[in-house]
Amino acid sequence: KQWYQRRVAITAGTLKVLNSMENLKRKLTQDKKYSYSSLDIIAAMNLIQNCMNGCCSVPRNVICQIALEIAQQGKTMSNDDQLMFSNILQKIQIVTNFQEKVRQACDTSFIYWHRSICPVYFSYVFTNPTHATNLQYFVASLSACRTLLLAMRHMNKDTDKLKVFKKEKSTDCDSALIPLL
Repeated sequence: KQWYQRRVAITAGTLKVLNSMENLKRKLTQDKKYSYSSLDIIAAMNLIQNCMNGCCSVPRNVICQIALEIAQQGKTMSNDDQLMFSNILQKIQIVTNFQEKVRQACDTSFIYWHRSICPVYFSYVFTNPTHATNLQYFVASLSACRTLLLAMRHMNKDTDKLKVFKKEKSTDCDSALIPLL
């Protein structure tokens, strides 16, 4: 429900920006004599309108930000309008980048570089059975190292990298479990 309310608010903000741009453009085009700067401002406003009419994407957001900076050069917008446009573009940018930000926040491939803690973690979990439920999350985070391993270039085959890593982690797990038996 909250996602829907936010999306409606952003859509309403987008419509507000489009209407404001149309009104500002109308004011600028009433003059019969155009200067180069006013033509640039009108072109920037057209660009903002065209970008905001389509779907949200990172390139469109960048183009809108640049075009807004150009449109603000002519002092045709009030401070309130500038603030409103900036806020709405920032909200659109947050929605557009949300999926990428979540992916980056959940990426656990960094564990590959800290894999020396694996034997310590395994021995801790095996000596404290109350924490055994967390083992599944740790193993899942190890599987995220797959993308990092596949991107490496220093080994010949992708399967070799994965087999070496899997064998290393199996050895770590066995070395932590065997002394307890």
